[in-house]
Amino acid sequence: MLRILTSGESHGLGLTAIIDGFPLGIMFDEAFINAKLEQRQKGFGRSKRMRIETDIVHCLSGVSNGFTTGNPITLFIENKDYKNSFKSHKEFSIPRPGHADYAASCKFQIENLQNISERASARMTAMTVAVGSLCEIFLQNFGVSIIGSVTQIGSVSIDDKDADFVDFERLNKNVYQSLVRCSSAEASKKMIAAIQEAKKKNDTLGGIFQVRSYHVIPGLGGFNQLENRIDGILGQAILSIPSVKGVLFGNILETHAMYGSRAHDPIMFDSAAQDIYRPSNHAGGIEGGITNGEKIIITGYVKPINTLPKGISSVDLKTAEQKKAPYFRSDVCAVPAISVIAEAQIALELARLYLERFGSVHLAEIKKNFNDYKQWLNTRFRKIDDTDSDNTI
Repeated sequence: MLRILTSGESHGLGLTAIIDGFPLGIMFDEAFINAKLEQRQKGFGRSKRMRIETDIVHCLSGVSNGFTTGNPITLFIENKDYKNSFKSHKEFSIPRPGHADYAASCKFQIENLQNISERASARMTAMTVAVGSLCEIFLQNFGVSIIGSVTQIGSVSIDDKDADFVDFERLNKNVYQSLVRCSSAEASKKMIAAIQEAKKKNDTLGGIFQVRSYHVIPGLGGFNQLENRIDGILGQAILSIPSVKGVLFGNILETHAMYGSRAHDPIMFDSAAQDIYRPSNHAGGIEGGITNGEKIIITGYVKPINTLPKGISSVDLKTAEQKKAPYFRSDVCAVPAISVIAEAQIALELARLYLERFGSVHLAEIKKNFNDYKQWLNTRFRKIDDTDSDNTI
């Protein structure tokens, strides 16, 4: 079983993760992980802190000669802003609306909100990306590709959300060329302009992102118990990201208003390929809580950042006085960064499911189990030989 434990604070020495149950034999591609960390830091509208931090992953255990050993893996990311924390690390008792401040003050029965803000900070997602990127490397052994992209910022959205989703390579290229991780160059310019306008007004913007997972094997997840359903698992992973308030699968925003005869994806048989195919993917790659072999398409909705220079009305928990919420350095728009974090979250959960379905402690054996299953999928429609005794009932 793949288990993850993270620790660290926004302005502490750094962030740590311990990964237990990760198999032996996976290449620890440090450059790939650091490139993903860099993508999380980029994105038009990010705060000045991104100029301070240069997130680099350090592996402290569980890797030898560039490959995982099967032992617990320890990852560490330094907080370079730690040296400034003694100046900025001050107690405060005015909760910021939209943050964990007030709710957590009730939970822990405290008035000083500093330690709450340190752990509840979105800075924690740097380690999310590091862990998820390692899981992406694992999934690449099975042909899986995952990409997060932005489809809307504020009121600016791409005209056709499917225009550049023909294949992973094309989408990936377009997203990496955009400052806001949008597949449309024209929409990217308008999104940047919208962020600039919000910044002038000392305000913030939210938006919408999508995560698409290509070549995921059918048969992951389950329906025997509610917690086994993959849409529930992936939905929880996306909703656990700070500022994400909604998640959808497939084209439910369109299909919920259709007749059922149009809303579902017909199952067709290609006699030449001897395989199943779908002319549409309204379900977003999941049926009955199980992957069906189509692209998994997940849409996430992000609220505007809730730390504003002009402040929002709040109350001092020590004095009950009406005051403006304090302003700390923050993003104008974090949707591009969140699309990277969401990609990492999906990679982590898919890795768990692959290990559950094909599991072993060694990559070679996992691959063997996977290939045996894939061979069955590829040959299940072969013509039956009447002399095959296994076919008798």
